Amino acid sequence: MIRNIYILLLLSLSFGLSEPQTGWSYDSATPQAFYIFEEITIDGDVVVGDGSVWDECYTSYNCDVVGAFRRGICEDPMYQNSQNLCEIFSVWNTDEEICVGWRYADSNGGTTVNAMGKEGGEETNTFTYMNAGESAYIKIYDASNGSILDLNPSSELPGWELNTIAWIQGTSTADNVFGCNDPSACNYYLDTTADDGSCAYEYDCADTCGGDLELDCCGVCGGDNSQCSNCCGSPFYEDCTDDCSIDINEECCYELEVDACGVCNGDGTDCNNDGIPDDCEEVYTAGLEEGILLGAQSGDVNGDGVLNVIDIVIFVDMIMNP
Repeated sequence: MIRNIYILLLLSLSFGLSEPQTGWSYDSATPQAFYIFEEITIDGDVVVGDGSVWDECYTSYNCDVVGAFRRGICEDPMYQNSQNLCEIFSVWNTDEEICVGWRYADSNGGTTVNAMGKEGGEETNTFTYMNAGESAYIKIYDASNGSILDLNPSSELPGWELNTIAWIQGTSTADNVFGCNDPSACNYYLDTTADDGSCAYEYDCADTCGGDLELDCCGVCGGDNSQCSNCCGSPFYEDCTDDCSIDINEECCYELEVDACGVCNGDGTDCNNDGIPDDCEEVYTAGLEEGILLGAQSGDVNGDGVLNVIDIVIFVDMIMNP
């Protein structure tokens, strides 16, 4: 542990560090303090990382990152080292978040984060770093979900003091808010930190985002087709089809009730509706060709003024028994 702090101290004194996943960056400063977290979990799982500042984590993008931050810039640089005095004689602005140190998490425990102290003149970045007595706040980058979370320390962080090491016993935790984080989705939730695959982009007929209700055949949202019927008087099938048919006379009946002539409940014997059964048409035609018609070629063989089956029977008899 002491060796790790020593290495981190040497690196920090040499130059500042910028973390590629988060964009967190700080400049080196001589005054420093350290926070050591005994254990850190995200969503109940131990953090991922090797506790380094370079090495594999820097290039793999697979490690969680822990960073120390502060807020507070005095409009009058004379009072930058004291929030109380600045608030009396000037304005203490907390809009800007200032990174004062970061490190990759350590899966084995003992994640160590440095916090740079105020140093130099107002023209340097380190001029707005930690003041004595201030407490940094800690954030953690969850590499598995690409989210930045507030870390809840297992105990209160002590105020910053030069060259001190604060051991934070117990388990410090961070938790994602799972949900839909796509602003174009209809169930987008602003506070979501990790997408759980629940994004929906359409409303159902009940105006519910991501709902599964549909209009039934009767136009009822979520209905069961019971509030209407087809032309036969029976409910529709689930796919809104039925077994009904409209015949040539615009009448409705079941398909099985349509005869060969396309007529509901017909007998299928006279499709051309000429009064002569279709299976007798050939005999009737043959009779005409033989000229065996009475009544001035009218086909009214028996002369009763009506063309009907009786005439055909007579035709047949005349042909079969000349």
